[in-house]
Amino acid sequence: MSDNSNDANSKKRALDDTEGSRGVTSVHSVTAPSLPKQKAQKVAATVFENTDKYKKSIYSPIVWSRILPLLPEAAFMALSGASPRLMAVIRDYFSSCEKPITISPYMEHFFKGKPVSWPGVKIVELIDVISLSVFCDSVASGQLLLPNVSTLIIRSCNIDEVCSQKLASAAACFKLTALQMNGNFISPEGVSVLVAVLERSRLTELHLWGNVIDKSGFTRVALWCEHLKGVESLLVGGHSREDSGGSLLQFALPRLPSLTRLMISDVELDSQALGVCKALETKPELLDLCLANCNFARTGLHFVSRALKALDNLTSLSVIQCDFEENALQELLKNLKGAELKTLEVRGNAVVDTDAAGVMQLAANYPKLTAIDFSENSITSAGAIQMC
Repeated sequence: MSDNSNDANSKKRALDDTEGSRGVTSVHSVTAPSLPKQKAQKVAATVFENTDKYKKSIYSPIVWSRILPLLPEAAFMALSGASPRLMAVIRDYFSSCEKPITISPYMEHFFKGKPVSWPGVKIVELIDVISLSVFCDSVASGQLLLPNVSTLIIRSCNIDEVCSQKLASAAACFKLTALQMNGNFISPEGVSVLVAVLERSRLTELHLWGNVIDKSGFTRVALWCEHLKGVESLLVGGHSREDSGGSLLQFALPRLPSLTRLMISDVELDSQALGVCKALETKPELLDLCLANCNFARTGLHFVSRALKALDNLTSLSVIQCDFEENALQELLKNLKGAELKTLEVRGNAVVDTDAAGVMQLAANYPKLTAIDFSENSITSAGAIQMC
């Protein structure tokens, strides 16, 4: 009996190794592949380095199903246009994949033939205007079905009126809760279309960072925020020289009643400090505030410090890589009540020993503080001892 069982297992292993030659394309029709994880990782690295060779699909579908989850997005781009058998395996893999997917122009090959359904995908990233066009056309035509996408990331795209119209058609197929638009050029016409469409969304997270938008466009986006009553998390900053995002903050913050997490990055907080900080004072419900790469001298410092006084419910405050003068950090934090503060991050601000010691004295007044980060500063060993 045991001999028969061993013989049957040997035949099954041999079948697994040769399954690909029979044209099997579904990774769901077979049991878990017998490929150890360590070996699969090694094979995945080899595939990534020699994608042209592996387009010929030298492995069976059952083995590919173990390799694919270990490959970086760049490998999928390079593998597109591979043999029909491997393309079918990749399409099948994505149908149950729950990893974020970056759409590239090369992936147009995946969307040909019968409609492709990827119900497991929840996050999609578009990395240029060509990939945006390929994606939007495929979704709008019903060739690509993504019923559970909730997060859309758009970066490095030139969004004109035509492009935004395509995006509008695609967005209508999703129930978006998060939109991240970073590093795009958005024309006035593009802003108009996006505002008209996205004001009907139910976003809880919005990122607008590093986009080139003229001042009239910022005003329209800010007014659009009036329709985003559910937004809880907002990232703003790093926009065009005409307006780094300060005016958007001034208009948008009072219009976002559910906002609890705010990230301000690469915003000139000196020239626009008064308006921004007045808007901040209207948000006592904020729980998490992050200021990153913000340039504010004494004028900005005064207004931001005043705004912190109104934020009674902050549980996390991050001040990262801001251009401070000596002892400016103490000036910034002196008005912070910190009754609910649990995390304080002051990383990369060229903080010296005396400033660090002063901040630690202030931190003694924060009863719930459990974590403080002083990394990447100019604190000496002696200063570190004084902080203890």
